[in-house]
Amino acid sequence: MPSPPTAHAAIRANNLVWWCLYYDELLDDEAYQLTHLADADAFYNCAQAVSDSGDHTFAAVEDFYRRRGMVPALYTDPNQPEDLPSRARAHGYSPVPAEDELWFGYDLTDDTAFERPDHDVLRVEPDRVRILEIDPHGRDLDTFLRINGDNNDLSASVRSRLANNLTRRRLRGVELTLLLVTLDGEPVATGAMGLCRDMAFICESATEPHARRKGIYSALLRRRLETARESGARHAYLTTALDAQSGPAALKLGFEQVWRREYLRQTRTDNRSLRKTI
Repeated sequence: MPSPPTAHAAIRANNLVWWCLYYDELLDDEAYQLTHLADADAFYNCAQAVSDSGDHTFAAVEDFYRRRGMVPALYTDPNQPEDLPSRARAHGYSPVPAEDELWFGYDLTDDTAFERPDHDVLRVEPDRVRILEIDPHGRDLDTFLRINGDNNDLSASVRSRLANNLTRRRLRGVELTLLLVTLDGEPVATGAMGLCRDMAFICESATEPHARRKGIYSALLRRRLETARESGARHAYLTTALDAQSGPAALKLGFEQVWRREYLRQTRTDNRSLRKTI
């Protein structure tokens, strides 16, 4: 079994994939990454992979987000400086458990994990289900965006950013795969995956309500793992909210929970210093 990447290596690569999908900005510094997406949920906007807990780091993080009209925040992780939580508390940061994030990992070099075909996870006849790779410049993109946006409660502005990025944004070293699932010929689910630095990142899963509990999510997840393995990736990662059903589903397919990231937001903030983003 190959040694897994460090948490910071995986987090940094994951953010490169998400930059190709969503972010307005990704500031990639040796001491941290800062992610920004306007008009979006909190977890899109925070410092990540923080490796320096000095005052200068907190000053840079706070300046970045305040200039964008946002309250500064950060994620903890297993590779952080030992004193980061206490230093964050001293700077007025408090936990926001609802924004915590679970990371699940999968060893793609384990041959035994790929012995079962898709029909072992599907709860409908396999010939009723098709998993199609789509072209971001093709006619199926609108269907992908609709299913993904509706079932993940994405705002209109975030959907617009995703559509624009999928058709225009490219980053050397990142390869995206977009999948559309049909049931009896009707589009019912979507999934995406990003490959970066010998790692695969599972993202953008969505299933229409009437097509749930049929094993489609598991089949779609399994297909992405197979594609990642064929592409030479050695590890796959999936991130979820604490209460997301995708976590238990991933565990059933052989993922392991590898770490939890705690979300800390600065509560001791002078809101008068914040301004609207123009």
